[in-house]
Amino acid sequence: MKKWMARLALTLGLMCLGLGIMLSGFEWATASGDAYWNLQKRLETPLVSEFPEAVRAADWVCADYLFARRDDLALDGETQAALGGFTQREIDHMVDVRALFALERQVCRWAMAGAVALIVVGWALARGRRGEEAVRACRRCAFLWAGLLAVGALAVAVDFESAFLTFHHLLFTNDLWLLSAQDLLIRLYPESFFAGMALRIGVFMLGGLVLVYLAVGLLARKIARRFDRGGNPNAV
Repeated sequence: MKKWMARLALTLGLMCLGLGIMLSGFEWATASGDAYWNLQKRLETPLVSEFPEAVRAADWVCADYLFARRDDLALDGETQAALGGFTQREIDHMVDVRALFALERQVCRWAMAGAVALIVVGWALARGRRGEEAVRACRRCAFLWAGLLAVGALAVAVDFESAFLTFHHLLFTNDLWLLSAQDLLIRLYPESFFAGMALRIGVFMLGGLVLVYLAVGLLARKIARRFDRGGNPNAV
């Protein structure tokens, strides 16, 4: 019984760790206004070609607002003169987006806390075979998360527009995200921007996941060789 409980706790703990790492990757990929600006420059969006510094300023306003580093979307006079301002509908939509970003940060914290608690429990229950069980749990979690990411990547690659619309229908309970082509948010962040940002987020998520699971797996393997039954005659 203890064996299965240890496996379950370690597997769930490492799944929570993977979720927390991926959400942290999302934050690292999206927290900087310069990341938006550099992507816009690579895509050569019309606004950034004409008003590069104004777009950069607007990008930082949006990034700071989404990560609760400021409480409004007010642009400075020079930026507003070049780009125009955000409409009330755009502001209302960004309130919804900001709430989702806040929820993401909360889920990330809970995932990390759950990971610590479950791994500690699993570690205690797996006495005498801790490294071995941790290696197996790490392998299971890595394959599961890799499969889920692959499915998501395939859906985006096959039909990004449909995936993009489905994403909005699932996450928003209103139609405020349906904006006009003349709205500043659409001119700043066209669909191609979100496709590029999705790729950036995916790279950060996958990279973080690979590094963490690789480190955990190597550490667990080392522990298994040194302290598990068979590796240490004093192991219980």
